[in-house]
Amino acid sequence: EGGGEGEAAAAEGGGAAPAACCALVADCKVSRGRCVVADAWEPLLAAAQGAAGYEAALFRWSESELGLPVWLPVHPLLYDQFSQAALRAADSYSSAAQREAVMPLATGNADALRRLTQVLVAAHTPADVERRCEAGLTALLGADLVGAHWERLTPQMRAWLARVAYFLPAVPWGREGWRETEAALASRTPDSGDAEMLRLELLCLELLAKARPLAALFDESSEEARKSSARNSVLPYQPHAPDSCPYPPKPSLTPRDPASHSALLLLLAPVLPSEVRAAFPQCLLLNGGGVTSEAREVCGSRIATRLLLQRSLPDANPRWVLVPAVYSRHLALAVLSRLGGPRSVVLRHPHGARFGAHGGGELAVAADELDDALRAVLASLSESAQLGGGGEGKGRSNGGAVPKRVEAALEAARLLPAGDSVGVLLAEELVPGTALPQDGKRGWFDPTMRGYFVARASAQGGGG
Repeated sequence: EGGGEGEAAAAEGGGAAPAACCALVADCKVSRGRCVVADAWEPLLAAAQGAAGYEAALFRWSESELGLPVWLPVHPLLYDQFSQAALRAADSYSSAAQREAVMPLATGNADALRRLTQVLVAAHTPADVERRCEAGLTALLGADLVGAHWERLTPQMRAWLARVAYFLPAVPWGREGWRETEAALASRTPDSGDAEMLRLELLCLELLAKARPLAALFDESSEEARKSSARNSVLPYQPHAPDSCPYPPKPSLTPRDPASHSALLLLLAPVLPSEVRAAFPQCLLLNGGGVTSEAREVCGSRIATRLLLQRSLPDANPRWVLVPAVYSRHLALAVLSRLGGPRSVVLRHPHGARFGAHGGGELAVAADELDDALRAVLASLSESAQLGGGGEGKGRSNGGAVPKRVEAALEAARLLPAGDSVGVLLAEELVPGTALPQDGKRGWFDPTMRGYFVARASAQGGGG
């Protein structure tokens, strides 16, 4: 899109301003000259199940390429806990000389999490601190919730989370948490109810959910990384107090120029982009609105994504066809004919935004099993529409029982979320694998890869 005229038109019409920086994460498969873009994701949503170093790479990209620090706000209660934890971590040092040396770091004017991160390097914690943390979180939040978040953390992230939680004053299993817990129980009144317990659950849930990005925000691995991340912040987001932003606006602020902003704001919650821009115009939102941007909705539609790719790369992408949610005994034959007789076919849910970046919403089957797969999927859709239920059914209507192998594949694919109903499915050729050498050995390896794409707008309206 053009720059000045488009921006003026958006302002006059009351619409959203053009995004100064668009960033997408695409899962692609390249083989034998063919390319499949399976899904495109907003960067923050892709981080939940991305590679172990994804968040660190995203932050370092902002610091080096955009020249902007990262503002990752947390709840005010958690920020206050970080500030107090820095003092307790400094107090855990074994000698008085060490405590005196690190005390300026714990009491300085830097961001609370940065102070805690610096002091935490040599702070003393029990040998079983990680086991205590997992057990305490499980008792507080439940095994299912903690297990889902715990599994996506690397061993280094789990160790960081356990050490940070150990020094938080409000945590019962922490260094001095029992004191606050007993004080809270002693001061509890019938009117206060479970306020203290809800407060503790809020703190632990946010810390657990944001453990991946928080652990990578302040990099202490090298002197260069330490300097690069020093300006990052987790200060709470308070739109009612514009002066609370830790980054003052630059005199040369231009909405269409990413480098003219003061910081990259990463909000892991749905917000109105217009309200963010009104309160903090100096902060840059990726894709014009972060996790609530229109770009996320467009990329979330697998049909829209393929229509765009068909226009720009008609020869590289495989054929695809929309399958109506009405079963016919000739449906599979018609689909295979339109796709040019592929050996394998993948059925996809039309809306990729319904699933996490870790996958889901797709079922790969051989060509001779397509009829059984369509019969099972469309039978479950029919039952969902009639009964108001959801999930993958066994599909034993319209032609007999479905083979157990197809039933198992359908159940593992999570093609249809519970309670979901769609009018069409997306069917496309499954690009085959390629014999690729790896580690000096030849064999069949999955060529699926994840790509990161960035388009920056200049102040004059151009793209890059």
